[in-house]
Amino acid sequence: MLTEKLRALSGQRRFAIARDLFDIHRLISQGGASLDIVKPLLVDKFKAKNITLNEHSLENLLTRRDEFERDWERSLFHLLPTSESTSFASAWETGVNTLRAIV
Repeated sequence: MLTEKLRALSGQRRFAIARDLFDIHRLISQGGASLDIVKPLLVDKFKAKNITLNEHSLENLLTRRDEFERDWERSLFHLLPTSESTSFASAWETGVNTLRAIV
């Protein structure tokens, strides 16, 4: 699941989907997902989808922060239980830092 979410976040999707950020954050921070295990799988997944993950693609993601935040507020925030403490800022940071670790 983490490889698919990272693929989507890395530029495969035309529209920003905040759920990808939320899922990545949860898988990394609470699910115990390991990048050491996921990294080798990403190479083949990205190649199959014709995605090149590099500094340029990371810069493109960073320019879309507002778009992701709008989607978070519009499509995700109202679905989160009141006990959920994940903020957009923390999910964004986890997603960006995870992609940085892969690049």
